[in-house]
Amino acid sequence: MKTLVLYLFMKKQLLKFGAMTFTFVIVCFSVFTLSACRNKDGSGGDDFDFDLEHYWGNDGYSNGFFWLAGDVHTHSIHSDGTGTMFENFAAARAAGLDYIGIADHNTASGWQDAVIAGRYHNVIPIRGIEHTRTLNTIRGTGHAIFMNATVGDNFFSPDTTIHEQIAAFRAAQSINQSINQSTGLVYIAHPFALWPIRWCPDSFDADVNGIEVWCGIYGPRNIATVRAFRKWDELNNQGRRLYGIAASDKHSPDRGNAPRTIVRTTERNAKGIADGYRRGHMFGTNGPKLGFQVGSNIMGDTISANGTQLVNFEISAEYTENLSKLFVIKNGEVVETIELNSKSFDGNVELEISAGDFVRIEVEGFEGNGKRLDQGLTINNLAFFNSAPFAFTNPIFFD
Repeated sequence: MKTLVLYLFMKKQLLKFGAMTFTFVIVCFSVFTLSACRNKDGSGGDDFDFDLEHYWGNDGYSNGFFWLAGDVHTHSIHSDGTGTMFENFAAARAAGLDYIGIADHNTASGWQDAVIAGRYHNVIPIRGIEHTRTLNTIRGTGHAIFMNATVGDNFFSPDTTIHEQIAAFRAAQSINQSINQSTGLVYIAHPFALWPIRWCPDSFDADVNGIEVWCGIYGPRNIATVRAFRKWDELNNQGRRLYGIAASDKHSPDRGNAPRTIVRTTERNAKGIADGYRRGHMFGTNGPKLGFQVGSNIMGDTISANGTQLVNFEISAEYTENLSKLFVIKNGEVVETIELNSKSFDGNVELEISAGDFVRIEVEGFEGNGKRLDQGLTINNLAFFNSAPFAFTNPIFFD
């Protein structure tokens, strides 16, 4: 930490000595500081335990687990964003986030700055890239978030189809696994956004871990988000077992009430967060908290089903304002709607379950005071500043 503070102090003080001196000293300090922040494998500290000062939920720690809040879809000046890494991480800390993922378009050139900024602001950096290949009418095109992407900066190319890029990424990650680095993950980004950044309809067979079902540029009930949820349920009905995430796609540091993903982990580092994502132990939200479990199994888990049986689901929801409705969704269809009109809910729902079924929940807050659920993408009315409260869990699957 002392090195980081001195680094920032020198950046300010050395300006008066001229550009050449400034550049030389900052480069030296950058190399020295980064060497202290990186692991021997050069990964930037995937297993570095952050001493976080804020957690999500009941002090963020329950039964041996942390619940950490974050966003794996952010942009910086290293692609088409306006914020530096320090500005982005400062805003994330101010918004109460525990981690943020770097997802600049086809580049990880900002990763070294992210490592420094993360340590300085005590926010866990997640290395990533948004593979960007437009012209969505062509198979293999679309945007995808590569999370925990411990590969070289020149690994991604807009000239490579998404199928080819994922195959190469999986092969590289297999090598990384052999040297005890973190698991890499891939998520379809904003699949039904406006052309040309939406996902190609013929590319949903790609080998992904999940879908960014709620992208912050749209409200949770905007048609783009609704279609993403429908596609997610459709693919899971086909047996895919994909997990859903919520992320902001923020191109500036200011966050508003942008959606984030709350993940359960046993470790306060990038490896632990990636493992929680891989297991689907997470829910998306712009404020409300959700609990969803069957016995000791939580969202994202798979349970064996012995024929057709009645299963008891434990459900909880909590927010700082009154919530409106809670929806229990089985195989993509709403099977129960609970009217809330309260700040919290704790209850049980019993459903008839067979092998192949999956169940998840959603909760809505009230609209009003400029907040809407169906907010769309407009220049002066971006959804991450004007969305009404909403949250969703990942499914519990049954074999």
